[in-house]
Amino acid sequence: MGCAGVVLGCRLSASGSRISVLGWGDTREGVVGFLFEDLDVYKLALDLAEKVRGATKSFPRGEWQLVDQFRRAAMSVPLNIAEGAGRYHPREKKQFYWIARGSCFECVPIVTGQSKAAR
Repeated sequence: MGCAGVVLGCRLSASGSRISVLGWGDTREGVVGFLFEDLDVYKLALDLAEKVRGATKSFPRGEWQLVDQFRRAAMSVPLNIAEGAGRYHPREKKQFYWIARGSCFECVPIVTGQSKAAR
């Protein structure tokens, strides 16, 4: 069973359990055509989010607020890069990139605090 729809300029199609996303100007099924996915900074941001998720699994149970904040801040970095890339006006793009940078800086005190607590 398949379905298709147009969502904000991206065509999403699903057949069975396979979902493919067609980006701007890319018409090949199964190809993700978003340019931001090729950016090194985006790839590093995804790695950060993945590493934070893995590292926080070993945090003490009483630290759930810190874990939640750390995970959300780390995931906010690639999300804002992606959203900024989708904006048309350069000033809008820049604003989302600044937000991504801020989210990255938000992770620093958590890492520093946990490093000191582990000593």
